[in-house]
Amino acid sequence: MGGSSEGPRETQTPQDALSAREREILELLGTGMTNRQIARELIISVNTVKAHLRNVYTKLGVESRTEATLYGIRHGLIDVGRPSEPGSTVSQAEETRAALAPHLVRWPLRAPQRVAIVMALVLTLIVTIWPDAET
Repeated sequence: MGGSSEGPRETQTPQDALSAREREILELLGTGMTNRQIARELIISVNTVKAHLRNVYTKLGVESRTEATLYGIRHGLIDVGRPSEPGSTVSQAEETRAALAPHLVRWPLRAPQRVAIVMALVLTLIVTIWPDAET
């Protein structure tokens, strides 16, 4: 019993200790999403995201989002995609933008934005139907 390092716990890697939800959050973290964006994506509170991230940091032995992301990439927990083939017409940046686009849409619009849009539409309507002063 003295000093034996055999056992299932010692063979478990830090990434194996992550729950499915923690892995999911780590993957989203790797896309550059904020805690708020992750919370919206997973339909959970920001505080829940923070709690999961604390668990991820502890289990992986890291102290920051950047370290967690690097760990995830190095250990295959975060898929960074494969380089585009030479003949490919879509760049990696375009693929990333397309993947993140749904997360960047802010809806519903805030009140000042709605007012500005309505005012622009009304002004456009007035200009198009206003009788010409020259006739």
